[in-house]
Amino acid sequence: MRRETAERKKVLEYLETATLDDAEYLKSFFTHHCFDIFPYVWNNETVYSEDDVKFDSQYGLSYVYWNGKKLYWKRGVKKRIIKQNLNGLKLEQHEGSPHKYNIDKNNYSYIADLGTAEGCFTLDVIDYVDHAYLFECDSEWFEPLEATFAPWQHKITLVKKFVGRFSDETHITLDEFFENTPVDFIKADIEGAEIDMLIGGERTFKENVIGANICLYHRPTDEQDIISLLEAYGYKCMVNSGYMFMPQDNTAPSTWFRHGLVNAERINRLCGGKNRG
Repeated sequence: MRRETAERKKVLEYLETATLDDAEYLKSFFTHHCFDIFPYVWNNETVYSEDDVKFDSQYGLSYVYWNGKKLYWKRGVKKRIIKQNLNGLKLEQHEGSPHKYNIDKNNYSYIADLGTAEGCFTLDVIDYVDHAYLFECDSEWFEPLEATFAPWQHKITLVKKFVGRFSDETHITLDEFFENTPVDFIKADIEGAEIDMLIGGERTFKENVIGANICLYHRPTDEQDIISLLEAYGYKCMVNSGYMFMPQDNTAPSTWFRHGLVNAERINRLCGGKNRG
């Protein structure tokens, strides 16, 4: 309790002079609410209950309906945990969320979902694309992903590797994977490996990719570093409004407020996908 009081004091003192877009709102929020990764009043909204978690005997896996489609979960996870995780995902993709993905479903044919996890991003667009490449290194997600995308298995390639700046038995670069394979949109949420991914995918971004959603919040310097690389590759960048709250020990409150996602669009859109000019 004493630690939380001290941290709250630090946050409120920082917000007194901060130049954040919604500093006044955030100051009011942290005066009256507990710390939360999404410091907005909608963060208490819930969608799923334990009754929404069903069991599929064919696969031996639990699932819920995500925007009308079955979304399967890791084997053996309790309903209570699935409910909590799914409600967290719904908050993450809330209309007001700084982490909400933004993709024009009609503009892209070949997408790469880096850090697929449960697959909700691709599931939302699978009816609109020609093919999706799912990059996921957590083996516990392989089985539920195959169940989730069974109705679209002809559209799916599951890549069981980390994405980075070099290739070996467990890693792959985008430039190597997409050397002779089309891709025009990339979503990346890969736990701080976004810079390595961009470096290992320089040619792919410069020559093939048209649009991207890339997370900015894993490290304090990610926003500046990621946007600098994207702009050097020829992209116009716009960050989602709002902030994620990421307090860390022995760091200044100025590093605790981070934009969640950058929407990048290649300025010279000469190749790729449905919007080829």
